[in-house]
Amino acid sequence: MSLVDDSTFLLRVTTMGHMTGLTVIMLLLPLKAVPLLDCTGQEGWATFREVLTRDLSEGTISSEALGLASDLVQHHEADILPDDTLPFRASGMMIDFWLQANGHGHRPQCLYGAASALWLLGDVGGDQRMLELADHLLGASGTKRNLAFLEDSQWPLSVSALIGDGRPLHNGPLFPFGETSLRQPRVSPPIAPIRLVELGPMVVWEAGVHASLSAEVLNMLKLVGGTRLQGRRRLIQRQYPRWLPDICGQLYSGPIGCDTHRDSLTEVFERYLPDSDTTNKELNWETIEAMKADTVAAALRASAPKPDMIVCTVPVLCVVLSDLAVTMDVLLVGYFGHPALFMVNREDTSTKEKVWSALVDLSKRGILITSDPFLSMQYEYQLGVSLPFIRTHGLYTHATYRPLYRHHILVWDRPHDTALTGTIQHIMEQLFDASEEQEQRGPQPAIRGGGYDPDGQGFRTMAGHVNFPYTLVTRKALEDTSYRAMSQFQAVVLFPYDMDLVTFYEFYSMFTPLFMPSSLDKYLFFQNHKSYDGRFTKEAPVQWRGNSTSPFDEGNPSAVREILGFVDYFSLPGIRYFSSIADLLRQLDHFNDSDAQSTSAKMRDFFHEELGRSLEAWRRVWLRAQ
Repeated sequence: MSLVDDSTFLLRVTTMGHMTGLTVIMLLLPLKAVPLLDCTGQEGWATFREVLTRDLSEGTISSEALGLASDLVQHHEADILPDDTLPFRASGMMIDFWLQANGHGHRPQCLYGAASALWLLGDVGGDQRMLELADHLLGASGTKRNLAFLEDSQWPLSVSALIGDGRPLHNGPLFPFGETSLRQPRVSPPIAPIRLVELGPMVVWEAGVHASLSAEVLNMLKLVGGTRLQGRRRLIQRQYPRWLPDICGQLYSGPIGCDTHRDSLTEVFERYLPDSDTTNKELNWETIEAMKADTVAAALRASAPKPDMIVCTVPVLCVVLSDLAVTMDVLLVGYFGHPALFMVNREDTSTKEKVWSALVDLSKRGILITSDPFLSMQYEYQLGVSLPFIRTHGLYTHATYRPLYRHHILVWDRPHDTALTGTIQHIMEQLFDASEEQEQRGPQPAIRGGGYDPDGQGFRTMAGHVNFPYTLVTRKALEDTSYRAMSQFQAVVLFPYDMDLVTFYEFYSMFTPLFMPSSLDKYLFFQNHKSYDGRFTKEAPVQWRGNSTSPFDEGNPSAVREILGFVDYFSLPGIRYFSSIADLLRQLDHFNDSDAQSTSAKMRDFFHEELGRSLEAWRRVWLRAQ
């Protein structure tokens, strides 16, 4: 099947020769062309890029650009079309890009030229198939656009334009929500005070699947109450993240202790959630009701000290434990790092509405809190209730910035990134002159795989250059992934893959200098959070102003611009931002020990200021429970 039909194409040229809606103009170009990205030496693609860039800068699309795009797509059709025999239905051109990025043998390819040609033809002709295929070339189908590094190419294309946004990319500092400066950190509505001033003894039972959220609550309560926190239980002991090798030893070490007591109550959760550390089982209302009855019966038989407070870090688990809290006459406290419908069967409308209704009820007779301002906005949008937030402080890491590896930068890549480090290496080689001399640089972290994936998948895990002051290392290359080891890098480059990434708060709490992307494209996520969408309340949202979009639509550029106004990535002091990988490398080239220490100090100052507010909030929770 041909991608371009000649008769239709001619019609497009005659009716749409001037296309003012195509306003994406790339003004932030790298100083040098990068062969991997810009197809240097491939004359046909180079001519097309020059014509397309000229047209877009003039606000028009010429028949010459359309003709070149059509010819190139037809000529390279076999390499552009998805191949059902390859993983994720990749095309030959995608495979060659990946091979080239990672230093393997490959055929000449021009992935971004093909994506630009398909975008142009699809947008002018209103052909959604072309646009979807262009997005597919960047890895949209299955690998979450892991081949999209358009900010570093000379092609006048962005992901946000490709999927229908159409806003220009401005020169100068760029923040995804359209401003050029940081916003002030949001302040939570207060938790209602209580007259009691002395803290009494406290026993806490806690249930959650994300170990970091569970540890956050228990460590903060320990800090508030000291020895008056006399007992704590983890009702769900199979928790993620799995990349952390020793959850008990790292998250629950020190005075908090790691509860490993097993009885009939922990067995209830193991029976209903047998893979809670690897999969998020979606519960229907019948199962929720059964779990509620079973937890009450098991708790009444349990020999462990009875609780004064029950904490749940997943909304549906709060619903499960709500009858137990009533039976034992104790306060139920939710500390949420997930949307309201996380682990809920969202295909069952009745289950959704019953869970929503139950959460609204719990917000009136318990205390429901979120871990950041973004989630509080989502709950207000969906349920019509205003929940306070207490930021994650990550005290459970027991790690503070101590840059032993002063010539190494940790790249916290996304789980699906297999071309990132290789692309960084290609850009680095264009920015810095070659040299034959190698130099040894200070202490080195223990590395697996010799710079390539230790599991044998063939992608780079390290990037460096003799004339660049740092070696960039991904977590996949590290033998030691403990928090202490990761706090010893000079800085961290964090590529987020969620709007409320716990990892962000963990590194911030260590005061490790953070570099983060500022391009909107890097915040268009594939977390499928749109499936958590829906509104239980009929009241108009107070915080969310995007009337035509949803705060759950993390793949929509218009929605994401508004979402990022609630996200701490662009409000906390001390974070550094880069518009492209080339910009990152230029910044790091001048980033010295003094810069690192001053950046860390800004983070430390805000952290301690915010910690004081958070401790007061948790103290009020404690007083409400006793």
